[in-house]
Amino acid sequence: MQFNGLDAVQGPYLLTGKNGERAIIVIAGTEKVYVNGEVQTRGETNDYTIDYSTGELTFMPRRLITSASRITVDYEYTDRQYSRSLFAAQSASSFFDGRARFTFTFVREADNPDAPIDFTVTDSARQVLEQAGADRNKAVQSGVSLVDSGGIYVRVDTVIAGRGP
Repeated sequence: MQFNGLDAVQGPYLLTGKNGERAIIVIAGTEKVYVNGEVQTRGETNDYTIDYSTGELTFMPRRLITSASRITVDYEYTDRQYSRSLFAAQSASSFFDGRARFTFTFVREADNPDAPIDFTVTDSARQVLEQAGADRNKAVQSGVSLVDSGGIYVRVDTVIAGRGP
């Protein structure tokens, strides 16, 4: 996404999808932000912050944005919600007749890598993907499935010149 900044507006600037979708989720850590061709660093003490869940980009005061600022943001996004997991646990102990207390709290919220959105990855599909490596042309499986055992099937290639073998 490329856009010009606005005078004295540090943000938030709304990132959108390829077709202008506003309700997107930017995939965390995939963004690369450039101002006038210079790479920016994420963080409140650096150049910008980003709210991944709303797709909003805000520049910090150390990077002054003007109408002459050319901003380019490369990012991956989804318009679907992630399957998420949340785990929380807490434990407390007292020592020295209650004069010292130790409390431990653990909270973990994360995307669930075993529950992809909109499809299920079978073991055979995982094996195909592992064997394909970086070659996307090898990461292919046939979509053909047998409907019933009593039928007679003929495979016809309708993609090449519109006729069969």
